[in-house]
Amino acid sequence: LAVELAGAVGGVLGREEAGLLWAKQADAWITEDQVTLGALLELERARMSNTLGRYEDAATRARRAHVLLEQQFGPRHTQVARAIGAEASALMRLGRVHESRRRHTEAVELLVALLGRVHPKVAGAYQNLSASETLAGELDAGESALAEARSIYMELNPTHPRLNAVYSNFGAIAGRRGDHALALKYFEQSLAIAERNGSETPALMLLLPNLASAQLVAKRYEDALESAERGLELTLETSA
Repeated sequence: LAVELAGAVGGVLGREEAGLLWAKQADAWITEDQVTLGALLELERARMSNTLGRYEDAATRARRAHVLLEQQFGPRHTQVARAIGAEASALMRLGRVHESRRRHTEAVELLVALLGRVHPKVAGAYQNLSASETLAGELDAGESALAEARSIYMELNPTHPRLNAVYSNFGAIAGRRGDHALALKYFEQSLAIAERNGSETPALMLLLPNLASAQLVAKRYEDALESAERGLELTLETSA
């Protein structure tokens, strides 16, 4: 119930501050024999702190959840991997990229051992690892992890909606390499997948500025203007 309240207030209504208060209030309901619920609550609070930009708090709560979950289930459990990944994401936001890479790698290896390679959670963990590698400037490693995520999603479903983010990230890596033609190709693939799957507005808001920049470099000025205007319209609609 505590996690549902936090998620309902923080996620559905978009009021992360209120969700955090609900989560704190719920601490009073946690007793010593409810270790699992307490750990999941900490993970929810870590997620909300990450959303609010409280990255130190997010990392601390994720570590605490990791300890509690490992005490409850042992070191080889999917929830333990989830906590490790949550800490890694917070560390990445803090700029502690080498620690983040190590923790994301740990989460990937654990999930593969528990779930097998072809699983959406494993693919998502590879995407997170790719983000840390790319941020650290290890573009080859970032691309390799992203390629593994793409391969898994393709095996699960050739039109998997998460391929939208995968191709967008491929485009970002190509852009950092200076290969703007390849970046444009990836961004266009990402947009096609997003539109085919009816992707949510936030995903398009992130993609369209990148697509517009790549189109501008390619001197496709009308296309760049159209993408930029579309992104602006979505932003205005969301903020209205």
